[in-house]
Amino acid sequence: MMDVEPAEDLDAATAEDVGAAVNTARWFSEAARDLQDADGWHDTAQRIVELAAKIVGADLAVLIGLPKPDGPPALLAATDFAAAEELVALQRAAGAAPAWQAILDRSTVYVDDITEDERWSEYGQQLSAALSYRTVLAFSLLIDGESLASLALYARPSKAFNSDDVELTAAFAEHAAIAFNQAAQAEQVSNLRVALDHARIIGAALGIMMVGLNITQNEAFETLREVSQHRNRKLFELAEEIVETGAIPS
Repeated sequence: MMDVEPAEDLDAATAEDVGAAVNTARWFSEAARDLQDADGWHDTAQRIVELAAKIVGADLAVLIGLPKPDGPPALLAATDFAAAEELVALQRAAGAAPAWQAILDRSTVYVDDITEDERWSEYGQQLSAALSYRTVLAFSLLIDGESLASLALYARPSKAFNSDDVELTAAFAEHAAIAFNQAAQAEQVSNLRVALDHARIIGAALGIMMVGLNITQNEAFETLREVSQHRNRKLFELAEEIVETGAIPS
């Protein structure tokens, strides 16, 4: 979890304040380069959730989209696809969730204990029982001026994120929306439904690789990235081949 306490008065800033600010600036600079180096929008989406989770030490980071304004939500990227798919299924069954609401309201939604929040009482109890997550922090990502996606962070303890965490992640979410939008435009992925279909296929390909190679999701995605770059093929095309053939690239 990044720790930064900006001083109210620059003249009163201590060496510790300055050091924290420098570390934060350095992290954002490195994150911007990481997103810039992404190979297409699929890789960009995955890097967004990986970086977001690191900012606050979240147990899970998920990027969801709404193909239609009235839902239901669908998965775009996650630090743990299996947990995220179960989480999205719970959201669909409940018909409401903080990440979903963030998109509809174009807002930031912070829930310090989902089991005690009356807005999502049923969903909160189910989420805690199934996946043990209690803290939820969700941001709306504006794409071409429209709120079509949400970046949501989950933690198992209650009250896991403080005000600094919210501010830092909000700043990153703005950068993430720009990077995601630019990557989607570069690949002419203008239809969110197409993007969601691609995300499902990539998730399935990662599952095949994880089982076949006995590796983690992060290792599977890194392998997919490397093979994609080596063969000069898009991530989705490679993932589609894996799903269709069951053959794992090396």
